[in-house]
Amino acid sequence: MENVFCGVCGSGDDEDRLLLCEDCDKSIHTHCCQPPLSSVPKGEWRCPSCVAKEVGKIGLNYGFYDANVKYNLFTFAEYANKFKTDYFKVKEPEVGQ
Repeated sequence: MENVFCGVCGSGDDEDRLLLCEDCDKSIHTHCCQPPLSSVPKGEWRCPSCVAKEVGKIGLNYGFYDANVKYNLFTFAEYANKFKTDYFKVKEPEVGQ
C-alpha cells in the first residue's frame, strides 16, 4: 500500500494488519482498534466513525413503542407472548412455560 497510515497511531508499518474502511478510506491497524482485533476481518470493514453515522440514521423510531411503560418480568413475558402471537400468528404460550 502506498501512503496509507493508521488513523490511530500514524504508522504505515504492518500493512497486512491495516484495515481500510469501505466508506471513507480511513485506515486502522487491527491492534489499534478498540477493542483490538486478533485478525483481519473477512469481508467488508467500516471504521467506528462510519458505523456510528449509520447507526445514527436509525433514529428514535427503532425499538419498543411502549418505552415509557415499566415492566416486571411477569408483565413483560405477557407482553412478549402477545407480540409473538400477533406477529407470528401462533397460539399464545402460557406465561411461565
